[in-house]
Amino acid sequence: MAVSRFFRCCGTAPPARPALAVRRVRVARVFRSAPRGFDARASGHQKAIEYLGLDMAKLRAVRESVASDVAKAERGDAAAAHRAAMDLLDLAEGEEAERRLEVAARGGIADAAWELALRLRDRGETGRALELLEQAGRGGRAGGAKLAGLWLYEDGDPAGAVPLLRRAVQEGEELITPILGAALSAAGDLDGAEAVLRPAAEAGDWQAQFNLLSVLQQQAARTGAKPSEEMWDLLGRASLGVHADAQGRLDAGKPEQAAALLRVAARAGDPAAQRSLAKLLLAMDPKDPEGREWLKHSGGWP
Repeated sequence: MAVSRFFRCCGTAPPARPALAVRRVRVARVFRSAPRGFDARASGHQKAIEYLGLDMAKLRAVRESVASDVAKAERGDAAAAHRAAMDLLDLAEGEEAERRLEVAARGGIADAAWELALRLRDRGETGRALELLEQAGRGGRAGGAKLAGLWLYEDGDPAGAVPLLRRAVQEGEELITPILGAALSAAGDLDGAEAVLRPAAEAGDWQAQFNLLSVLQQQAARTGAKPSEEMWDLLGRASLGVHADAQGRLDAGKPEQAAALLRVAARAGDPAAQRSLAKLLLAMDPKDPEGREWLKHSGGWP
């Protein structure tokens, strides 16, 4: 595999043997001095409404639809409660929307349970969110095991994440195999992690290669063994893989995504990825502190 163009020019080839911008919108002057309760449309400021991009007819229609669905929901219509909740979310009325989502979830609407789980997770109510994901799964919504496993792994509970991630892989989510391997490793099951990661690594998954390398390093540390030929090979192949993927993101005009990929490899200890990440971050912002730190950590430009 050829070394990526962006990274090759700065000498960051994989190691040979010895891891909404906010645009300010100028508000119409009339709103700067408008009294409280000011109604642009009632005051004849149709141009102001057009300036803000408001479709008043559509807004009234949505409000009427919400009122109708809320009335149906109060008579036990769970589907109507879900429709009302989604409209309320579009109207940025989150608190009222969550009340309707609760009603819909209790009524067996899987998508409502899923949406409510995401919102509760965002504010730290992970226990209840996990229950809702399980409920959504029973209702036919796929993906709950994967998401729940990722949440637990992110929260520092790899042992709790393992059965969920394993179930997700069995359900067809092969792309999270590297995370399952990492969770097994973090939970102390190095042999299990190796068994999970090796097939994916041999198939060319660079994340699995980095994670397998970590497992092999831990196994070697337990026995006092020196780095093996396989470890060097894994490092080289993984480095080539991440650089190729990062270059693809750059070619697509997505430097932040490229940086995110390189960050994974840099944290895994790949010195080439560390230099490439430093180069990319400093190209985006010459004063970027993370870029300077990675440059220092990698030993500087070769």
